[in-house]
Amino acid sequence: SPHRYLRLSYFNHANYPAYIAEFKKESQLLHDASSMAQADAASKGYAEGGEHGLLETLLAEQIKLSDQGKLSPFALAETEAKLGNVDESLQYLTKCVSLHDENMVSVSQNQAFTRLFGNAAFERLVAIIGVLPNN
Repeated sequence: SPHRYLRLSYFNHANYPAYIAEFKKESQLLHDASSMAQADAASKGYAEGGEHGLLETLLAEQIKLSDQGKLSPFALAETEAKLGNVDESLQYLTKCVSLHDENMVSVSQNQAFTRLFGNAAFERLVAIIGVLPNN
C-alpha cells in the first residue's frame, strides 16, 4: 500500500511526524488493532521524548505484540537497530532467519539496519538467506 511505503520511508529518514501520520492512516485502512497500537505508542513516545522516546515506546509495544504472536521479530530488529542496540537487533534477525520470515529478503537494503552493515554477524545472516549485500 502507498501508506506502508511512505511510513517506512519516513521511518528510515527519521521524519517521525509523517511516519506516525502514515502509520495511523495505514492502520485505519487495514482495521489492524496491533498496527494502531504501535502507531499510538509511537505517537505518545515521540510527544514525550522525541526520537528516542518514540523508539523506546514503540519497542515496548512491539515486544508485547510479538510475545502475543501478533508481530514479526523483524519489526523489533528494525527498532533495536535504530536505537543502536546491535546485539539485540541481530538476535531478532537470527530468529527471523530460523522462521523464514519473508521480510528478510530486503534486509541488506533496509536503511534501519545501516549500523549493522559491515558487521560480520549481520553479513553471515545476509549470506544465509542469499540476498545481495548492500553496496
